Amino acid sequence: MRAPVAPRVMPVKKQMPTSAVGSTVKRLGDSNAPAPQGNRLPTVPTPSSNLGGVPLTERPSTTVTPIQPYLKESRRKRRWRRVGIIAASVFGGAVLAGLVWLFAFSPLLVLRADGVRVSVDTDLLVAESKIVQLLDPRLGTPLARLNLARIRGEVEAVTGVDQARISRSWPGGVEIQVTSRTPAAAIPFAGGYTWVDASGVVVGQKGDAGELPRLEVDTEEPRLVVAALEVWRELPDQLRGETRNIAANSVDSLGVTLTSGQVIHLGSVEQLKLKIATAQALMANSPSARVFDVSSPTLPVTR
Repeated sequence: MRAPVAPRVMPVKKQMPTSAVGSTVKRLGDSNAPAPQGNRLPTVPTPSSNLGGVPLTERPSTTVTPIQPYLKESRRKRRWRRVGIIAASVFGGAVLAGLVWLFAFSPLLVLRADGVRVSVDTDLLVAESKIVQLLDPRLGTPLARLNLARIRGEVEAVTGVDQARISRSWPGGVEIQVTSRTPAAAIPFAGGYTWVDASGVVVGQKGDAGELPRLEVDTEEPRLVVAALEVWRELPDQLRGETRNIAANSVDSLGVTLTSGQVIHLGSVEQLKLKIATAQALMANSPSARVFDVSSPTLPVTR
């Protein structure tokens, strides 16, 4: 038979006396607060209570500034900045387009006939009128569109011109400075003389030779002109004054004809000084001879 079970007894919690609760709350609160009476609970400190020795009502408050006005102002500044950039771009483009039109297409800055100025260091060989005529087809062309390099090439192609400098003269002119070639010799032709420079380039045609040495050479062979002028430079002053002309049938067949009718055959320009000295000695020893062949200076021949 089962033994009887003893009933289970639950422990009873002891309640803290009211006076103990009051004293505990009193310790948590202000030490100067009055002790609770009876069953009343202690007063909870309010925000205006004196905590930490400084009343909460006397602490500085934090001011929150709204951000919307600042955002609106920033958007307004950005908008005006964009407007300013667009306006400046439009204005700059208009100014640039105006300048392009003014210099490249405007009738205000075109080449005029009275604006062409030509200066030549000497008008002995180059006539200014020939240079001016080259610019006639370009009258009325805006100065900015003139091809100065092409004009310079055309001017330097004129007979007698050595170099040319071209520059624009605003608002409607062009200045051309011409340096003419220096004549060095005269080559006779049916109606007068063709003047050539030291390199054999034709610089003009005249009715006489002036004080230039006269050459009997082909004007189409500049190297013959160069060789004949080399002979002229090596001649002593006495022979220069007696020289009628210098002939050059080839670079190996050079000769000097004197006013007396005597002829000096020099051959090539090799040993030129020795050949001329030998010819002078022969003329002194044989003044009646008509031909002095010194093409081989060590074996001269007189006839």
